[in-house]
Amino acid sequence: MRFGRINPARQLVGNYFYFQRRFVMPLKIRKTNNQCQTRPKKSGAAKNRRRLEQRRRLVALGMDEAEVAKLTSREVLTLLKHPKKVEAKYS
Repeated sequence: MRFGRINPARQLVGNYFYFQRRFVMPLKIRKTNNQCQTRPKKSGAAKNRRRLEQRRRLVALGMDEAEVAKLTSREVLTLLKHPKKVEAKYS
């Protein structure tokens, strides 16, 4: 089979693809839908605020502040996945 051979079931008619008698989106619209141009940028301040809020949640569940301060951000998130277990263990 040669490279660049056109699939007979896939036809470009105008600006639209018809693939096995099924309509597919226009090329221009498909390209713009796949680009995330309006997605907001993450900021360091917002990340620090989230981490501080998560640590406060653990303290509210009954953990000691000194113990929470030693945890990494990944460990904090893992503990917050199961708040009832944390509350039962540290209360």
